[in-house]
Amino acid sequence: MSRTEMLKAAVTKAEGQEDTDAWPEAISEWLTIAKEYPESEVGKVRLEMLLERLRGRPNGFAPEEFGAVREQLVEAAELGVVSAMLVLGGNLRTVGPQESFRWYSTAAERGHLAAITQTGLMLSNGLGTEKDLNRALECFRQAAEQGHPAAMFALAECYLYGKNVPKDENRAVELLRQAVEKGDKLAMDLLGTCYHRGLGVEKDFTE
Repeated sequence: MSRTEMLKAAVTKAEGQEDTDAWPEAISEWLTIAKEYPESEVGKVRLEMLLERLRGRPNGFAPEEFGAVREQLVEAAELGVVSAMLVLGGNLRTVGPQESFRWYSTAAERGHLAAITQTGLMLSNGLGTEKDLNRALECFRQAAEQGHPAAMFALAECYLYGKNVPKDENRAVELLRQAVEKGDKLAMDLLGTCYHRGLGVEKDFTE
C-alpha cells in the first residue's frame, strides 16, 4: 500500500469515528495523522475543526472529558493547533493558571482575538502571570480594534471606571454600543446601567 493510500485509509477511519461521535478516538486519530503525515495538512486542519466544534458546545469540555484527552491536546497545541491551545487555556484557567496563560498567550501571538482578550483579562487580574495593566490594555485595544465584542466590553470598563486610562464615559458608551450590536450580553447589561445612572448618556429608564 502506498503512502497516499495509507493516509486515505487513516482519514477514512478518523472520519468514521467523528461520524459516530467517538470524538476522543477521533482526536487521537487526527493527531496521529498530523504527526505521521507532516507533508499533509489534513490532520491538523481536521483536528482544528473538530476541537473548535467541541469547544463551541454550550458546556464546552467537562472536567472528566478534558482529563481524558489532555495529553493529546498538549501534543496538538505543540503542533500549532490553535483550538487545542484555547481548550487548554479555558480548562486550566482555575486549576493551572500559569499553563492557561501560556497557552492563551501562544494563541494570542497567532492573532486569535478571543485569546488576545483572555490574555488581557489574565494580565489585568494577575492570574497565572504578574499583573500588568498596561499590557492588558494593549490586548483589549488590539482585539477591540479588530471587532472582538468581549474586548470592546473589557476596554469599555477601563474607560468607564478609569482603569489605567483617563476616565471617559462617552468612549465607554461608544464601545458598549458597538459590543451590543455584536450580541455581547455583558455589554448590554453595562450599557443599561449607564442609561440608568446617566453615565456618558442622559438618564433613560426605558433603555
